[in-house]
Amino acid sequence: MAQDSAPQQSAFLSPRLKVRVSVRRVIAVGVRTQTSHLIHTIMVRDTARVEAFSDGVFTIAMTLLVLEIEVPRGVLDNGQLIRNLLAEWPKFAAYLTSFSTIGMLWMSHHYLFKHIERSDNLLFYTNLLLLLLVTFVPFPTALLAEYLGSSGETTAAVLYAATFFAISLAFLLLWQHAAHKRRLISESVEQSVVRGVTRSYRSRPIFRFALLLLAFVNAYVSLILTFALAVLFAIPPKAWAKPRPVARKREH
Repeated sequence: MAQDSAPQQSAFLSPRLKVRVSVRRVIAVGVRTQTSHLIHTIMVRDTARVEAFSDGVFTIAMTLLVLEIEVPRGVLDNGQLIRNLLAEWPKFAAYLTSFSTIGMLWMSHHYLFKHIERSDNLLFYTNLLLLLLVTFVPFPTALLAEYLGSSGETTAAVLYAATFFAISLAFLLLWQHAAHKRRLISESVEQSVVRGVTRSYRSRPIFRFALLLLAFVNAYVSLILTFALAVLFAIPPKAWAKPRPVARKREH
């Protein structure tokens, strides 16, 4: 009787064990799903924090530019005031160029983070490197404004152009890290767009390096073309992406 009851007990417990195993599997899948969702949410929030912090840094850098423009001192009549303001034209030109360029950089940064959905430590470091260079821009701007038209304008213009060349490399480094094997790119972004953005940011250091070489020859032309590049690069790189061919529907 004891031997006969053992198989019956085993047969009775087997379905219960199967249920327990099934429940444990369901729980494990649920835990993995929730954990994955939580990690995704944290990474998305991190990119939002990175962008918000970067916006503040860009704003401060743009604000610091205007501090280099001084109000003419003394009691001046209209003619003297106009002459003094006209004499400050290098400061106004440098301010306009740097403000436009930093504004373009901010737009580019915002555009990139529309495609970057996740974050990691290296993204934080490359973004901080970019912001380090952006906050440095007011110094070469002030230097160029002070020495433009004097014997030291070449050195000032070279430092000015070199700063924006370094920024273009930092932008490229940030995007290349995010786009490599789409490690940080949103799944909703088409690969054609990723390729278009990559082509755009790979070409920008070439333009910046050309302006750096030009600064050794003519500081004025280098400054003018820096402003022109700010206008050109304000065009979103997505516009340069090759569109997918649209398949025509067959008429029945």
